[in-house]
Order: sequence, then structure tokens, then C-alpha cells
Amino acid sequence: MLAALVAIIGLLVTVSYMGGRIQERAGESTSTQPSAPAPAPAPAPAPARAAAPPAAPITVARGPAPAAAPVASPTTAKKLEEERAAKASSDALAVELEDVRTKLANGQNAQAIVALNAFIEQRPPERLAADAHLLLGQAYEASGRNDESMTEFAAVAQTFPKSPRAPEALFRQAQGVLRSRQPRREQVSRTLLTQIAEGYPSSEWAGRALLQRAEIEERVRERVADATVGGQVPIVLLTYRLLAERYPSRSENALWRMSEIYGDMDRYPLQAQALTELSTRFPATKYDAYWKLGEVSERRLKDKARAIEAYSKVPSTSPKYRDARKKVEELNRR
Repeated sequence: MLAALVAIIGLLVTVSYMGGRIQERAGESTSTQPSAPAPAPAPAPAPARAAAPPAAPITVARGPAPAAAPVASPTTAKKLEEERAAKASSDALAVELEDVRTKLANGQNAQAIVALNAFIEQRPPERLAADAHLLLGQAYEASGRNDESMTEFAAVAQTFPKSPRAPEALFRQAQGVLRSRQPRREQVSRTLLTQIAEGYPSSEWAGRALLQRAEIEERVRERVADATVGGQVPIVLLTYRLLAERYPSRSENALWRMSEIYGDMDRYPLQAQALTELSTRFPATKYDAYWKLGEVSERRLKDKARAIEAYSKVPSTSPKYRDARKKVEELNRR
């Protein structure tokens, strides 16, 4: 038993010894194995950039903000409403007046007179009232009611002197006066025509008024002093001269008559001047202006060169064309 105990104890010692050795070897084996690579150091953080300045806000150019529509006050609203109503009424009256014009154009004079009198009683605006009185005067005129027509024409000129219808009304009134039996009708008519020429010189009726005045003055044969001529002249000469100066397009007959009057008064330079203006303004004039100018230059002014020039311009349509050719040859031989 003792021996067995000793053997057991020896066995235990041996086992303990062997276990220790095994542990030592295991430790060495572990120490000799390569160690796992150390983890790579984390990259150093990049230096922080300076913070960029905030972007400037984009400004979009815009027009001024629309102003809020003003709120119309009751007074303004009422005024606008009245203006609209007045315009609507004026438009309706204008249409009504056009219907009357149609009646007058169709020869319905009696119906036009009734309609126009009713129209005037409505107290239309000034422009339409002037038109109505003028049309009424024309309706009376077409009906042979001369005195009533002149009354209406006079109403236009006196009541609406700034109306574009005023010079026409005066012209028609002047014609009515000439048709009347007034003892001084020519003088009164001339006064009215002069009023047109002086008061409405830019009107289309001014030139017509001077032509009408000249017709009257040709009959009365009145004479007045004239500084241009230097003596007494027929009063119609002043009218013709004014017509030639102001209204060249209407001056054909005026220049011809001026040349005749100057010739009768032996004012040959003025006669030649009038003929020259006539032929220059109206190359196709109905008068033999170049032939007459040639005669005056040859016989009165003794201007050979001017006479040749005038004769050579006599148109082939003139009955004096052949004579003018002969005159040119004759004067060239001298």
C-alpha cells in the first residue's frame, strides 16, 4: 500500500511536470508567431477651408409695382357716369342728323325741315347745332324760302363764329343776299365775302369768297387808290392781287385779269410780271399767256430777247403757234 501510494504520488508529480512544460512550449509558440499588422493610422483631417462668403442675392430688374387702382369717389363715379351718358346722347343725335342729311340729299326738303326744327329744339351740342342750322338753311334754300335760309345761315355765323361751318354759312348767306331784292345787296354781299376772307383766311371758302367778290366788283366798277400802281385803279384789281398772293391754285383767272387791267393802264412792266406768273404757275393755262407776253415784251418793253423767249414757248395747241414761230424767225433776223 505504501508502495502504491508512492507510485501514485510520483505519477502526479510527473503529470504536473509535463503539464508545466507543455504550457511553456505553448507560450513560446505563441510568442514566435508574427503579430497582426497594426491598423493604419487614420488620415489627418484636411485643413478646413475658409468659409466662402454667401453669394450675393440675384436682383431681377422689375418695373415699378403697379399702383393700386384708385377707388373712385362717389362724386367722381357720378361725373364719369354723366359723361358717358352725355356721349351716348351725342352719338344718338349724330345718327339722327345723318338721317336728316339723307332726306335732304334725296330732295325730301319738307321732311328735312320738320326734322331739323325738332332736332334743334333738343338743344344738341354746339357742333351738331351748327350743322343743324346750316342744313336747315340749305333745306329752306332748296325750297325757295330765301329769307328763311339767310336767317339760318346768319344764325350759324353769329352764334357759332368759331365753328368750321361759319365761313360756309357766310358764303351761302352772301349768295342769298345777291338773290334778294335788297337795294344794297351787292354791297352787303361784298361785306360778307370780305368777312370770310379776313376772318377765315385758312378756310377753303376764303378763296371762293374772293372769287365771288371779284365777280361783284367787275360789275360795280368802283375805283380806289393803289400805292403799287400809283393812282386810281378798279377796286377789283386789289381783290385779284390778294387772290393771287394768298391762293395761288385759284389765281389763273385773277392773273389774266390783272394783266389786262395793267395793260389798260399802260403799266406794262406789271403786265409782263402778271403774265410771267400766269404762265409759270399754269403751264397748260387756257389763256395765251406766252403770246401776250411776247407782244408786250416786243412792242411795249422793247425787250427783244424776252420777246423771243416768250414766243418760242407758245404751245403747239395755241391758235397763235404759227404766228409765234414766224415772230421768232423775224426777231432773230433783226
